[in-house]
Amino acid sequence: MNEEILYIWLSLIDGIGPVLGSELLSKFKDVKSIYEATYKDILEVKGIGDKLAR
Repeated sequence: MNEEILYIWLSLIDGIGPVLGSELLSKFKDVKSIYEATYKDILEVKGIGDKLAR
């Protein structure tokens, strides 16, 4: 999938703003890795709870 589309996808998730977006990128290094991450991996990110990880 196109990286630009993945950034748009990430920005449209309710509850993911600049701070959580940066936290996700710090852990996963790129937006494709965020997209492919498991629920369990996403829960490990500071500020991400059960509802948001789904």
